[in-house]
Amino acid sequence: MLPPFTPMSPLLTDELPDGGDWVYQLKWDGVRIIALLDSGEVSLYSKRMLPKLTVYPELAKALAAWSAKHPERLVLDGEAIVFDPVKQRPVFQKVLQRERLKLPSGIARATSSLPVQYVLFDLLHAGGRDLAPLPYSERHRLLTERFPAPEGPLMVTEQFEDGEALWKWVEERGWEGVVAKRLTAPYREGKKHKDWFKKKTEVRLEVEIVGITIREGRLASLVMTENGQFLGKVSLGLNEERKALILDYATDTGIRGSSPFSVLPADLKQDRIVWLDTPFSCTVTGLELTEAGVLRHPKILSFGKGTRP
Repeated sequence: MLPPFTPMSPLLTDELPDGGDWVYQLKWDGVRIIALLDSGEVSLYSKRMLPKLTVYPELAKALAAWSAKHPERLVLDGEAIVFDPVKQRPVFQKVLQRERLKLPSGIARATSSLPVQYVLFDLLHAGGRDLAPLPYSERHRLLTERFPAPEGPLMVTEQFEDGEALWKWVEERGWEGVVAKRLTAPYREGKKHKDWFKKKTEVRLEVEIVGITIREGRLASLVMTENGQFLGKVSLGLNEERKALILDYATDTGIRGSSPFSVLPADLKQDRIVWLDTPFSCTVTGLELTEAGVLRHPKILSFGKGTRP
């Protein structure tokens, strides 16, 4: 059993820190996972210390096999990701699909269709020692000693000395961002520090508009989905003319449809909604996808060609 704690998290910044005391890593687009290993026994926890062992059985199996061969108590910090071979990068929506699965049969099938990797970036306990007070450089060294090369779904994230070059690489390939870590810093819980920073690329998505919310007879927002998953509501980027056009389109009796969700998302339960029989597409941007899969601060950039309205 692992005592609850708040994992150390990077602070959002527009400019990465520079200097010899900093190292840079890819920002992995996944779900934070804390792993406890003890002589073949494994426990997995979320960022909020909720149990995740049954959600990621392939990670549990791989970690248990490693632990059985290396009988020491470890506490690992890392990210569970699903790598998209077409996009050649992790895709957050895919790991969210894994998070939402509840039935063992569905989870078992997903280990093939949505296989998860565990990207390690910190070691908090080993050899009977609390490693949190040690500098990050030492914790990372001890981590790579134990995991010198990828083993199945287990791998240690790479470190880079040139943050600017890594940021350029990330932008060109559409990855999530870059994390900067102070080499001399201990592990501090939460965000009460100035030792880890993250710079994130803009999230850009092609979404389907499946409904509109109406307030006082006027269009308030559009309801977004991607691959059938609720992404939130968006209104920023709409002018009054476009709002009126969409409202007319949505309230046409021949266009009205029914909810595409088997369970109405909590964010919509207080809204008056008109569902569209024929959704339309648009491109949106936002800061990030939350762990619930909702796009933060979304803004409409454009509407799909050849789509109404």
